Amino acid sequence: MRPASIPFLLALICASYCTADSGVDNRNHHGIKIVSHPSSNAGEGVKEVSRSEAGTMCSMCSRSGTTLLPNNRPLPGLPGLTCEYLQEYDVGLKPSDSPECIGLLDLFENRCCDLSAFPESYECETTIRSSLFHDSYDPTVRPVQTMNTPHGTMRGVDVWTVITFVTLRSLDIKSSTLEIYVAIDLTWNDPRLRWDFNQTNCAPTVTVRANPSIEETEIWVPSLDLRSRASSAQDLPNSLATVRSDGTVSWMRLGPLNAICSFVGLPRMPFDDLGCRLYFGDNDVNTVVNYKLVDLGNNLTKGFQYFPFFNQSYTEYSQIREKTRTDYNLEYSENEFHLDLYFGRANRHYITFSIFPSIIFTMMSFGQFAVDVQSGERLSFSITIVLITVAQSIITADILPVCNEMIWLNFFNLVSMIFTLLGILETLLALWFFTVAGRKQEKEKEVEKDDEELHNLVSNDTGSDPNLEEEDVNSGEGQNDEFTPVTQRETRITNNEDDDMTKQNKTWKDLKIVRTFTQRPKTPEEVVDRIDFLCLIFLPIAYTLFIVIMFAANERWGEDPSWA
Repeated sequence: MRPASIPFLLALICASYCTADSGVDNRNHHGIKIVSHPSSNAGEGVKEVSRSEAGTMCSMCSRSGTTLLPNNRPLPGLPGLTCEYLQEYDVGLKPSDSPECIGLLDLFENRCCDLSAFPESYECETTIRSSLFHDSYDPTVRPVQTMNTPHGTMRGVDVWTVITFVTLRSLDIKSSTLEIYVAIDLTWNDPRLRWDFNQTNCAPTVTVRANPSIEETEIWVPSLDLRSRASSAQDLPNSLATVRSDGTVSWMRLGPLNAICSFVGLPRMPFDDLGCRLYFGDNDVNTVVNYKLVDLGNNLTKGFQYFPFFNQSYTEYSQIREKTRTDYNLEYSENEFHLDLYFGRANRHYITFSIFPSIIFTMMSFGQFAVDVQSGERLSFSITIVLITVAQSIITADILPVCNEMIWLNFFNLVSMIFTLLGILETLLALWFFTVAGRKQEKEKEVEKDDEELHNLVSNDTGSDPNLEEEDVNSGEGQNDEFTPVTQRETRITNNEDDDMTKQNKTWKDLKIVRTFTQRPKTPEEVVDRIDFLCLIFLPIAYTLFIVIMFAANERWGEDPSWA
């Protein structure tokens, strides 16, 4: 291995197992940052020590008092990395009382130091456990210690907290619930669990049973839980805790967490960034436990991180990491805190299967105005479009919450249906108009028939001879028959000439759209044709303007509930 590459790999190792610059966090073997142990003075937490302040520098085997095995290779994946190189270029550059030094000793001491004179590790752990868990240890008693804080001296327990988001399992907006898969990492100091590292107590760490249930735990554990919960964080799968020789306890549990959410951003669905606030706190209302959110490099998301090696794909929702926030509920208290998570929706699905079909079917419904209103196909076409729109609205409503707030997608589909109904309403009014006009014409014909019959009766009463009048008419017709062919031919020629002159003299005033606004309709057919023509022009224009306005106003649509 090239010498230049070894320091880089050592930096990776230190980033994975040692504390970061904040002095209160490190990473476990999964690459997740976990909380480093507080110092033996539990009330003060971890204080990073510079080389100038430290009396001595870190030595790989100083804690055990043994000698270094310089040629051992502690990491099989890095055959060029020896214990001697590790001591000289990494471990030896850190102060002996720094968290980085302690983390490296826990990791490499068993691999780089000659512990042949020590008992086996399991014997060491058995001895330590026997000395720790005797009758005097009570897991119901909290390890409260005196702490020096900026607000004065007080008693309490500092629990360094990190929540790692692994994946989103489900998000149900109808029931306002969110289920996520998380790792909750808690670290605190219990002075009752300290031991002196020596040839007898030769294990730097021991594992113990930790559980929220008093009957199943060996040590006291914090009762951190989700306030806005559908399922308790206390129900997460059990896991063992690790205890260091200075009394520091690290306990991480991994599992599903089900929360009740007051969603923000939902009114803009399907173009929403859906937000949910999770409230965390201790189950004991009168607790003296302070949950310290570990600074992992981002002031806005203290105590929170995303799992680095898992990204979901082919899902409806995805994390919006830049919007994630953490903070304490009260500025002067660290007993409770909240976590704001945001998720982006896969809106392409809604555009393809809801919005786009609504636009297409609504625009298609305007085609009925080009069909004769008296034909049955027009009414059938209109009703079919309405049924399709209603069916689509029912499908869309199945994925939306029942609420008083107006959802963008609901309003869009509602107005699209109204435009469709306007078309069928115009068709029904036109049919009604034709029915009324037809009845009026029938009455006029009956009146004309009665008038003709009355005229015939009056003619008979005056003594006129109908047969004579008929002969006169027939004789007249016979005289005109001699000129009929010539007259008809001349009439056709005249009509053709008139048609040609009309086509040549046709101006913009003769266009249908101009005649619609300048000429008064004379028959019922002309009235209905005019209304159809106006609807065919203005309804598509109005609907297009509505679509543009809706998409433009999406960012400012609706009011979100307050989390304050």
